[in-house]
Amino acid sequence: MDLLFYTDLLIYGIFGLLHLAGLTFALVYWRRCPKACALLFTASLMNLLVSLTRVGLQLRFVNHDDIVVREDIVWFTHAMYVTSIVQWIAHGLLLVAVFAGRNEMRPKEARPSRPLPDDENDDRPPSIAQPSTGIHE
Repeated sequence: MDLLFYTDLLIYGIFGLLHLAGLTFALVYWRRCPKACALLFTASLMNLLVSLTRVGLQLRFVNHDDIVVREDIVWFTHAMYVTSIVQWIAHGLLLVAVFAGRNEMRPKEARPSRPLPDDENDDRPPSIAQPSTGIHE
């Protein structure tokens, strides 16, 4: 095995950790926005499976010292095409999760657009010409 294999293994390992972090975040924030987290969970799981599949394919087909027959190369190429398509779908799910998967706030949970009136000044009549210092007594 050569340096290129270890470099690929390191890169797929880093991406694997990234996808595990995505799975973890999806589970942690599931109650806050379940639609986006379901999309994130699915996309991270798909990407993690693609990374593991590509490492397995490289172990099986690329890093042997024996001569690879033509059928193995064709099978390897088709398998890499399929993993690329699965990865594209997973990236699309991530985009959908970012832009369309969040829950909208319900009106009763939304914050008011203007501040609420002060309750302590309700019993006093409004003053007409007194300058205000901004300090409450």
